[in-house]
Amino acid sequence: MYDDGELFADVGNGRYGVVIYNGANNTAIGGSGAGEGNVISGNVQAGVIIDGNSNAATTANTIAGNYIGTDASGTLSRGNGTYGVYFFGGANGNTIGGPTAAHGNVISGNGSSDDGVRISGATTSGNIIQHNTIGTNAAGTAAIPNNLHGIRITQSPSNQILDNLVSGNDVHAIYVFGASSTGNQILRNTIGTNAAETAAVPNLFDGIRLENGSSGTVIGSPGNGNVIAGNAQQGITINDNNSNTIQSNFIGTDSGGTQVLGNGGAGVFNEVFGSSNNLIGGDGAGEGNVIANNDVGIRLESGSANSIIGNDIHSNTNLGIDLVGGTENGAGVTANDGGDGDSGTNGLLNYPVITSATESGGTVTVEFDLDVPAGNYRVEFFTNASGADGSGYGEGESFVSSV
Repeated sequence: MYDDGELFADVGNGRYGVVIYNGANNTAIGGSGAGEGNVISGNVQAGVIIDGNSNAATTANTIAGNYIGTDASGTLSRGNGTYGVYFFGGANGNTIGGPTAAHGNVISGNGSSDDGVRISGATTSGNIIQHNTIGTNAAGTAAIPNNLHGIRITQSPSNQILDNLVSGNDVHAIYVFGASSTGNQILRNTIGTNAAETAAVPNLFDGIRLENGSSGTVIGSPGNGNVIAGNAQQGITINDNNSNTIQSNFIGTDSGGTQVLGNGGAGVFNEVFGSSNNLIGGDGAGEGNVIANNDVGIRLESGSANSIIGNDIHSNTNLGIDLVGGTENGAGVTANDGGDGDSGTNGLLNYPVITSATESGGTVTVEFDLDVPAGNYRVEFFTNASGADGSGYGEGESFVSSV
């Protein structure tokens, strides 16, 4: 049906739009050329299903240049009833989108409590999601939300999420869940803003959430950082997850570090269920994150041996780094204790106390006390062009060096 030239009623198929099944391979759904894409919208269940049916030969299929859940202009929601795209049953080595922007799909407006893209199962691995627009209109300027997550990886290893715009979704932008979800990579995505990174198009919960035992997820690397900004809750949440790496990202700002696009909660949040051995930043060139303009920069509520190294943290409303627990003052700062014998998140490690700072010939000499048990520790030094933090326990805006 049409009204003023616009389709306003879906005439979808009774189940799925497109199904690839049981060993089918090298099928192209759409393409990167002009006019090669399909409109796959308004179906009662999912737009596109790739079901390996335990057949590992279900591989090398591509989904490119399509509108999945919108009209042909990418401006109006015509959602599929469940998932936009769903891979399961051992489908491996398939691609949603591709290496250039022309390969990307618009995957928006889908689901009744389902995701834009879902990849599920321990044998469903090595798939690529690249250059797609997920949760917004085709221009990336306004939300056309998927009803649950933009992208969900459930019990599935070694997938790559690259170069996508994932904004405007009703829950998390990217959700990685389960102990079999190991070694996934999340690189060069824009999460929670418009395509130009000038305004928030928030996902209504977290930008990225890692949960329930997934591990070894790489979120950014030098030259491959994500913009994770403007989300309604946390930028990144780690909950019951170990050994993940978060590097080179812009969390609460654009990729130039100039826009104020804070996440509503913490930039990085280690939640209550025991996440340990995670690395936020690093001591290599370009490994640090910029974490700015959020409610809290980094908030750790649980776990041990989580390393926070070489990050530029500034202009957050509350603390730059908050280890929750112990005796806290009104700003949330946990008091040092003699000998650092207390326990809690990251051992509630005592902070260094500067005893003097002197400048001579352009060199600043800093003396400090660090009351901790015997061992190896790293103390970092920063400059703060934006001034001292209001708590009196300053953030570290520009990393200088460490000892």
